[in-house]
Amino acid sequence: PASAARPQSARARGGSPRLSLSPMPWAKVMSWIAPQFPPRLSSGPFEDWGRFGFWCSIAPVAVALVGLCAATAVLVRSCIRAGRPPSRQPSSKPVACTSFLTLLLIAAGVVGFWAVGAFDKEVGVRAVEQHMESIRDDATAARKYMADAQEELITTKEAVEVMLDTCEGDAIPVVEDIRQQLDQIEAGIQAGAPFLDAFFYLADSLVDVTKPYAPHATFAKLLMLVPLALVLFCCGVIVVTVCTTRWPVGRGRCSCRCIHSLGVGFAFVVLLVVGVASVELLGGMALGAFCQDPNANSLTLVHAKLGDSDAYKLSRYYIERASDTPQALAALEGAKKISGRLETYYGDQDVKSLLEETCADEGVENFDRRLPHLAVPLRALVAVSSRGRVSPHYQTVVHDIACTTTVAALGWLIVSQLAVGLLCLPLLACMAETFFDRWVAWQAKLELNSEYAMELCAM
Repeated sequence: PASAARPQSARARGGSPRLSLSPMPWAKVMSWIAPQFPPRLSSGPFEDWGRFGFWCSIAPVAVALVGLCAATAVLVRSCIRAGRPPSRQPSSKPVACTSFLTLLLIAAGVVGFWAVGAFDKEVGVRAVEQHMESIRDDATAARKYMADAQEELITTKEAVEVMLDTCEGDAIPVVEDIRQQLDQIEAGIQAGAPFLDAFFYLADSLVDVTKPYAPHATFAKLLMLVPLALVLFCCGVIVVTVCTTRWPVGRGRCSCRCIHSLGVGFAFVVLLVVGVASVELLGGMALGAFCQDPNANSLTLVHAKLGDSDAYKLSRYYIERASDTPQALAALEGAKKISGRLETYYGDQDVKSLLEETCADEGVENFDRRLPHLAVPLRALVAVSSRGRVSPHYQTVVHDIACTTTVAALGWLIVSQLAVGLLCLPLLACMAETFFDRWVAWQAKLELNSEYAMELCAM
C-alpha cells in the first residue's frame, strides 16, 4: 500500500497551484470581510462558534434582503401597465445592451468557475478523498510493518539465544551486547504502539469526514451553476420576445401580456439567484476566515472533533512543523537507528569472525540471515508515518485546494451571481416591460392615426 500511486500536489509535481484564471486574491478578499475564526482552546465553544456564525451571516443576510427588495420591485413592475403615450417609436437598444451585459457576466462567472479548476479531478472533493485515503493506506501499511518488525524481532532474539548457549570466551560479551540492543529495539517498538493507534484513528477520522461528500461533489458543482442557467433562460426569453415584436407585423400585445405574466417567474429567479449567492457567500466568508491562518484553524477543527487525544497531538506534529516529535514516534525512530547500528556493529569483520569461530554455526547463520530483515520493516514503518510523508497531503488539501482553488471558484461565482441577480435581471425585466408597454401604446397611436387619416380621406 505504501508504494501505490499517490495523488500529488502542484508543488510536488514541480508546478504552481492550478490557477489559470484568478487575478484577484479571492482568499484575501474573503478574509477581509470575514470575522475571526474561533480560537482553538476557548472557554465557551458553543458561544464562540455561535458568535462566529452570527458575524458570518450578516453580509449574506443583507444581500438576501436586497435581493428580496429587487424581486419585489420586479413583481410590482409586472403589475403596472400603460403610462404616457410615447412621442416617438420606442427603441429596443437598452434591452439589447442589458441582455448582452447579462450574458457577458454569466459567461465570466462560468469561465472563471471552470478556469480555476473547479471541475478538475485533481482539485475537487474527490481529490481530497483520495489524499485522505492515501493517509489511511499509509496508516494501514504502518500497522503491517509493525507486525512484521515484531515477528522479525522475535525470530532474531531466538537466534541470539541459541548463539548465547553455544558461544564461549570473548564472544559471550559480544552476544550479550547484541541481545541488549535487541531489547532496546523491542522497548522502542512497544513504546511506539500508541503512535500507530493514534495515526490510524486520525487517518480513519479524516476519511469519515470527507467520504460522504465525494459521490455528490460533481452534482453539487453543477447545481451551483443552475441559477446562472435560469438567468440565461430568462434573458433568452426576453431577447426572443423583443426580436419577435420588432417584426414588421409585430403589434406587441401578446408579447406584452406574456412579459407581464412572466414577472412572477422573473422575481422567483431573482430570489433564487440571490439566495444561492448568499449561501455561497456565507460559505466563502467562513472559508476566508479559516484561510487567515489555515494551520492554526485546522488544529481548531481537529481539536473540536478529537479533543485532547493522541490523534490530536499527532496532528499538531504533522501541521505545525515547529512542534516536537511525539515520544512514541521518537521511540520508533530510535528503534530504527539502533537496528542500523546493530547491522553496522555485526558487519564488522572482527566481530563476525569472533562469533563464527566460537559459536555454533547454526545460531550464527540464523542470526546472520534474520538481522537484515529486522531493519527493513522498521525503516518502512518510520517512512510511511513521517512528517515528510503526511504533510504534503495536508498542504495540498488545505492550502492548494481549500484556500486557493475553492475560494477562487466561489469568488468568481458569487460576483457573477450577485451582478446578474441584483442588477442585470431585475433591470432587464423592468426595461423589457417598459419597452412593451410603450411599444403597444405606440402601435395603438399609429392605428388611431391611420383610422383618422382614412376618415379624412372618406370625407
